[in-house]
Amino acid sequence: MPVVQAHGDNDATVSNPMVLFVSIISSVFAWSAGSEWLTKNSSIGSPLVFCLAVFSGTVHILLGLDDLVLMVGGVGVIGMLIASLIPTLKRFESQLKLGLGLVVSTMIIGYFVTNHDLHYISEDYLGIITKFAELGLLQQLLTNADIHESRMT
Repeated sequence: MPVVQAHGDNDATVSNPMVLFVSIISSVFAWSAGSEWLTKNSSIGSPLVFCLAVFSGTVHILLGLDDLVLMVGGVGVIGMLIASLIPTLKRFESQLKLGLGLVVSTMIIGYFVTNHDLHYISEDYLGIITKFAELGLLQQLLTNADIHESRMT
């Protein structure tokens, strides 16, 4: 069974299938436990944005058990999500969305900068699934921002 090896040469802590499973379960749990609640209380966007961010953050935190850089990215994403739920921070909605977009964009760019081998990337199903989720998250952030701005005019 292949094990997670992000950027470091350390022994892996968790297997790729387990990281994928835990991340999917946490994302589905966030959706099922509170999609209506998230719509009302999260200033970051739709429940879909929240759940895609939970997926990406969980993947990076679990991979970060072996690589501190990935842990920082995962904690950054989850931190933005938690900040979006704090009522007193609702006035910083655009900054939270921008921050989440920047953290996720940095993780996408970092993945392709650190993985030069196209053969490795083609076999890294966990990385590719996570990058697709992050691209979907960015697309939703941009789409929601356009809808929000058009409602204001």
